[in-house]
Amino acid sequence: MRYTSQLDLLPFGQLSIEEQENPQHWQTRLSDICSGLQQLKASGRYQWILIDLPRDASQITHQLLSLCDHSLAIVNVDANCHIRLHQQALPDGAHILINDFRIGSQVQDDIYQLWLQSQRRLLPMLIHRDEAMAECLAAKQPVGEYRSDALAAEEILTLANWCLLNYSGLKTPVGSAS
Repeated sequence: MRYTSQLDLLPFGQLSIEEQENPQHWQTRLSDICSGLQQLKASGRYQWILIDLPRDASQITHQLLSLCDHSLAIVNVDANCHIRLHQQALPDGAHILINDFRIGSQVQDDIYQLWLQSQRRLLPMLIHRDEAMAECLAAKQPVGEYRSDALAAEEILTLANWCLLNYSGLKTPVGSAS
C-alpha cells in the first residue's frame, strides 16, 4: 500500500484461529514471505524495511528476525518487562527502546534508573506516554503528521535520527552485545 511517494506499507493482516493453532498449514506461505523480503532487500529500492514482529518463539518470528540487519526490542518500564529482560535473551545486537514512559510514576522511574545501570543496550532516548499517540491511531495517521507538535512525535524523530546515524549502511550490530 503506497502511503506517500517515499513510504509503502505492507500490513501483516491477521491469522485465523485455525492458522494460529496449526502453524504447519501456513509454513509454505512463510517461505514465500521470506523470499519476498530478501528480494525487496536485494532490489535496492528501499533504504529501510521495517518489520513489526511479536516477541515470541514462533517460527515466523524467528525466520523473519534472521533476515533483519538490526532489531529494536520495545519495552514498557514495568515489573513484567524487568523480569523478562533478565529471563529471555534478546536477539543478537538488539537495542532496547522504552515506550509509554509516564512522567511522575515513581515505580517506572525506579525501574528506569535501575535499567540505566544494568541494561547496556538501552537506547539513549525513550518514548513518553502521550495522548497524541491514541489520537493519531484513532485518526489512522502517523503521529508526526497528525500531531507534529506532540512530545512523542519529537521523540520518534529523535529515534529515526539515531537509527540513521547508527544503522545506515551497517550490516553488523552497533554497540555491545551484552
